[in-house]
Amino acid sequence: MLAYIIERIARDGVSPTLEEIAFALKISKGRAHQLIGQLVADGRLERRPGAQRRLVVRDVAASREVLSEVLNRLGWNVNDHPPPAPTPYPHVQLPRLPTLRYLPDPDSPGEPLALPAVTASSTAAGHDPVYVGNDYLGVTWQSASGADRQWLLVDLGADRAIDFAALLGCDGAGAPWTLNVEVATAAQGDGFPAGSFATGDLPFLAGAAMWESGRGIGWWSGDRLVGRYIRLTIGGLAGAAATVGRLVLGARIQLDRNFSFGGKFGVKDLGSYDLSARGVPLKRRGVRLPTLSIEFTAVHKWEVEAAIRPLIERLGNTGELFICTDPSPDAQRQRRCYYGTLVGDLAAVQRKASGWGWQANQVSLIR
Repeated sequence: MLAYIIERIARDGVSPTLEEIAFALKISKGRAHQLIGQLVADGRLERRPGAQRRLVVRDVAASREVLSEVLNRLGWNVNDHPPPAPTPYPHVQLPRLPTLRYLPDPDSPGEPLALPAVTASSTAAGHDPVYVGNDYLGVTWQSASGADRQWLLVDLGADRAIDFAALLGCDGAGAPWTLNVEVATAAQGDGFPAGSFATGDLPFLAGAAMWESGRGIGWWSGDRLVGRYIRLTIGGLAGAAATVGRLVLGARIQLDRNFSFGGKFGVKDLGSYDLSARGVPLKRRGVRLPTLSIEFTAVHKWEVEAAIRPLIERLGNTGELFICTDPSPDAQRQRRCYYGTLVGDLAAVQRKASGWGWQANQVSLIR
């Protein structure tokens, strides 16, 4: 709680309200009031009677470690904002920092990276590795059979930010499969020398529960890296061919407060049903695609300005987006993954009493 209060004071210049604290920490207002009382009793906070939104942090030196962590997450160097000089007053309020209005990342976070050059350890006829950059998941890269490990190598053309990879439409993927992700900078080269990043063998599948098609989803997410060359090695094949329909690489956006209310999950049936003049059913069967509607009910202003608006301006109605409604490791995580275009009104960003809100609707190609 103290870290959250310090972050809000540093970012907005005022302390959060009791309702905002309870919402952010996912606790009741009564419990938030009790915890604030404990911090006041411990000498870490002070209430200013008669003033709204006036929780003042006491003993700045003792809170230095918490403040340093918060400032680093906000992209500020703590040495640029030293604590205020000693004063004869026993209580010192933290200095107000400028509002953070940008993400310190030039690589357009949230948008899947283009894959200009892709090679593979082996290729079956008609299943070239460049197909993993095609948004039609039915067009796949497939390796040759007979090996236990196969890999894809992506050259992004320049160093780019990356902290996420997903392999979609993977036929035959099962629990024995593993995934090793290696990242090297342009200076290091595509030989992945000592000092380049490697995850080691991880479980391949995002989760045990599959979509109805039975095609698996490979998954890796970690700390933000910078690299030009990415090699993804699939292990545990036991001589079977590896098949990948789409490779999604990029720097993810994860909002500070996830959606709570407003999530809708459905199906878009591309078939048709009609009745003839004689009452005969006229059916035209089509693919059924999952749909997703999520509403982020409490978004920070800087997230709207630095992440959401730039993202929807770049994507429009034709750019694909990968969404995972809950990235926590879980058997159901694979069924929480969606990939497709945003539909409807993309400009559904609006000011609300609790902050800002954003609603996104998507038709997913994963099924």
